[in-house]
Amino acid sequence: MTTILPPSAPPSRPDTPPALRVEGLRVRKQTGHSIFLLDVPDLEIGQGERRALVGPSGCGKSTVLDALGLIEPPLSCHRFVLGGDDASRDLAPDLLRRDETMLAAVRAHCLGYVLQRGGLLPFLTARANIALPLRLLRREDPDRVEHLAETLGVRHRLEAHPRDLSIGERQRVAVARALVARPLLVLADEPTAALDPENGDAVMRLLLDLSDATGTAVIVASHDTGLLGRFGFLPYAHHCTAAGDTTTACFWSARPADPFVQTGPPVAMARPS
Repeated sequence: MTTILPPSAPPSRPDTPPALRVEGLRVRKQTGHSIFLLDVPDLEIGQGERRALVGPSGCGKSTVLDALGLIEPPLSCHRFVLGGDDASRDLAPDLLRRDETMLAAVRAHCLGYVLQRGGLLPFLTARANIALPLRLLRREDPDRVEHLAETLGVRHRLEAHPRDLSIGERQRVAVARALVARPLLVLADEPTAALDPENGDAVMRLLLDLSDATGTAVIVASHDTGLLGRFGFLPYAHHCTAAGDTTTACFWSARPADPFVQTGPPVAMARPS
């Protein structure tokens, strides 16, 4: 089975420095006898750029995001640089030795992550969940919290706890939380899957507004290639193959001449992605 996804936006913004550069990243996961190998040989995203991870469930999209979000420990990594200035630090050594203090600080300062199931803290109100990244950075911006909540249609639910919110409301609160501190890079795992078309479009517009206004880079994992195309997200190249108990997936930054091709049959994993 082969699916070709035509580019819907320029592949890069050559006048801006990269927000993320990754080389030689490999993740290995095992559940029982099943082994999943993820290779990211060369992946880059520029500041203000919008890219997409696409493919069937089981091809490793969530695992890629967890690895880029400094959550999934890599088996190996040659280079991992956030930011494009001379002071940007290669985090590969920190990743390999799991310097959790350093990685937590980098996540707080540089990353916003919309988890597939929201990931809200149940003991905090929606307002406190959204403001949490600012609190970790010892900053306050109540107007920013209100603005994001209003834009996403959850301002009237700010004092509610996650248990009292609908699935869609929880997802929109999670999106607001990821954007509130204006991070260098936003990672979003199926951010519109639980939303109706109107709210899904509002989330995508907000991601684009942040990208345009602050230069935030955005990587979205989604099955909805139509939605990604309408909002100008260019897919990373990838392939996924299964042989016996081993599934191998690869994602990389395609060069202009590379096709955006998915090869191999859809595969199943213990953890959907």
